[in-house]
Amino acid sequence: SVLLANRHDSNLGEKATVQVEVGYLLLDDANLASTALLSIHWQQPDCIYEVELMPSSNIPIQNLQVPFSRGMPIVTFYPKIVTHGILPAILQQYTAAPPSFLIGNLRISISISTPLGVE
Repeated sequence: SVLLANRHDSNLGEKATVQVEVGYLLLDDANLASTALLSIHWQQPDCIYEVELMPSSNIPIQNLQVPFSRGMPIVTFYPKIVTHGILPAILQQYTAAPPSFLIGNLRISISISTPLGVE
């Protein structure tokens, strides 16, 4: 069905698979931040609205002296591959020829709480 083909949480149809991994927030001095919140949103290239893939969630904070470890997959979604009907504002981002297809924009927001407030 058309509705199922447009859903981002189903891999039916011609779709890409996107997996976002985040292990932790890496800071020079982890003692300067008490908490970090991460949220992830996605916008299809043929739609003006964003979809919240992950609401604000705590992520660990570590400092640079800790050995790097790979992140854990926290979001997997299946955006449809868009070849026509791409919003003009999105196409304007390309100074050369636009790509033949797009899967959308991913917005990752991190909010850090410090002893002095939120940055």
